[in-house]
Amino acid sequence: DVLDEILEDDGLPLDPQVAIDLLVTLLVKLKNFKGEMHRDIKPDNIFVLDDGTVRFLDCGLSLEESSENVTRMTQTTDGAMGTLSYMAPEQLQREPLDHRVDIFAYGVMAYEVLTGQKPFQGQTPDEILRKQLTRESEFATPREVNPHIPIGLEKSILKALESDPNKRHGLVSVLLHELKTALYV
Repeated sequence: DVLDEILEDDGLPLDPQVAIDLLVTLLVKLKNFKGEMHRDIKPDNIFVLDDGTVRFLDCGLSLEESSENVTRMTQTTDGAMGTLSYMAPEQLQREPLDHRVDIFAYGVMAYEVLTGQKPFQGQTPDEILRKQLTRESEFATPREVNPHIPIGLEKSILKALESDPNKRHGLVSVLLHELKTALYV
């Protein structure tokens, strides 16, 4: 099943242990993208098999990081590439990209899976970007929405959601290690 359908059927937020298992598995898969960026990580692009195996779908936007294409944007009619709610600020601002855009998208998805809502909601790229950059009063930390989220997990999600890519986890493996340490996995 596609993760989006699972979330729809089971409702959000997911059972905390199921969500944590899924998030750790997703990071392991993302870690295997070495040298590439998916650039469109979202529940619609995650396939979960009955045995729990996770597959990324729709790799049409993925690029090698070392490629000259890293700064090139394949634009849709509205100028965006990817799915607005999951795009990092640097994607929305059409700045040079690296693997940290996937870390940001993972943070958005982790927030959504654990709270039942997206952290930055809006109808336009400018509206979402403004919310990402200013963290207006309507932004709630994951534990404000779902107090059952472990503190260490919340810290990892918030770091993944940093608007400045230099403040995010530098590598997926670092995020994975931090998450496992926080959860004692």
